[in-house]
Amino acid sequence: MNVYYFGADRGWEELLGIGFRRRNTCILKALVESKQVDKVYVIRKTTRKDFLKQLSKIKTGEGKVQDVVFASLLPEKWFGRLGRRLNAFLLHRLCEKARSTDLLWAYWPNGYFVVESSGLRGSIVFDADHNIIDDPSLSSADRPQRHQDLLRIGAGSRYLLSSTRSMLDWFRDRGFDKGVLLRNGVDATRFHASSPHEANPGRKEAGAGQDAFTIGYCGTLSRWIDYDLFAALARRNPQWKFLIIGKPYLTEDWKVLEGVSNVQLLGEKKADEVAKLLPTFDAALNLYRKHPALDVDSMKLYEYIAAGVPVVSTRYHDFLGQDFEEILLLGDDLDTIERLLQGLEKGEGRQQGERTTAFLRRSSWNKRVDEFLSSLNPIHEG
Repeated sequence: MNVYYFGADRGWEELLGIGFRRRNTCILKALVESKQVDKVYVIRKTTRKDFLKQLSKIKTGEGKVQDVVFASLLPEKWFGRLGRRLNAFLLHRLCEKARSTDLLWAYWPNGYFVVESSGLRGSIVFDADHNIIDDPSLSSADRPQRHQDLLRIGAGSRYLLSSTRSMLDWFRDRGFDKGVLLRNGVDATRFHASSPHEANPGRKEAGAGQDAFTIGYCGTLSRWIDYDLFAALARRNPQWKFLIIGKPYLTEDWKVLEGVSNVQLLGEKKADEVAKLLPTFDAALNLYRKHPALDVDSMKLYEYIAAGVPVVSTRYHDFLGQDFEEILLLGDDLDTIERLLQGLEKGEGRQQGERTTAFLRRSSWNKRVDEFLSSLNPIHEG
C-alpha cells in the first residue's frame, strides 16, 4: 500500500529538522515508519510560478518517503475535469501511479480539496482532527461554508477520521457511517521523564526557582480555556509559579493572565525546547471549558504524562477519565483543582510508574496508525 499524504505544513526533509509536534505530522511520521506502508508521498500544492521554477530540480526518490510539489497548470475555474487529468498525469510522472487500494490521506478541508484538484484516484482518508464544525473558535460567519465543505467531504471520502466522538457523530447524523475514532497519541521517546523534585537545569531555563512549586501549561491559548478559573487559581496561590508555553489563537481572553504576578508567559517554543521544559514542571494544568464540541483528545495530556509530570485537569468531557485510564487528577471547580495541586505539592496523588508506562506504550502514534491500517484490510479489499 502506498500513501499519498496531503496535509503536511512542510516537506519531509524540513520536518526532520524541526520535529514532529502536531497531529498531522505525527501521523505522517507513523505512516512512514509503518511496515504496512510501502511508500509515502508527501504532496503539497504550490503556485504555477513556483512549480515551474522548481521543475528542473524535482527528482523521483528511491527511499520510502518522497516530497512532491505540484501546481494546477490549467486554471481550475475553467478547466476543472481536464485540469485534474493533467494534474494526475503530472503527479504520476513524479510518483507511482495511484491504485484504488492506495490511500489519499487528507488533513482538514484544505487537504481534502488539494486531493480533489490532484486528480489522483484512490481511497480518500479524511482526518478532521477535532470537532471542526462546532468548535467555539469557528466564527458564526464561517460556519455555513464549513458545513457545506464537510457534507462534500463526507460524500467523497472512504474513511472519516477524528480524535473526537462528537465529530464522528456529526457525520453519522448526516448519513455518513464511515467514521473511525483515531485518537491522538505520543512519541514518548521525545521526553526524559524525571522526578520533578530532582535537580533539573530546565527549571532555571524556564525561570522557575528551585524552591517554587511550578505548575505548567503547554498548548495554544484558544477559546477552549477557562482563563478566569486560571487567573483565580494563580491569584489565590501567590506562592506557586505558573509557566505557560504557547501562543494566542483567535482570542484576547488570555490577557486576563498578563497582570497576575506569578504567571509567566513563555510564548511558543520549538519541539525540542518543549521536551526539555515539560519535565521541569512539578504539575501540569489543563483548564478546558466544558462544551459539547470539546471532547478533544488533547495531545498535551499525553506529553505531560510522557514527561513524568502529574496532570490536574477540568473534567471537560464525560470520557476523559476513561480515555486516560484514571491517570489524570480531575476537578470540576476552583476549590477541587486547588486541593489536588496542594496534594501534589505534598507528594500525594502521583501515579507514575509501570501503569503510565503501559498506557504510553498503548498510546504511541505508531500503534494508533498501525491499528487503523490493520482494520482496513478486509474492508479495503472488499
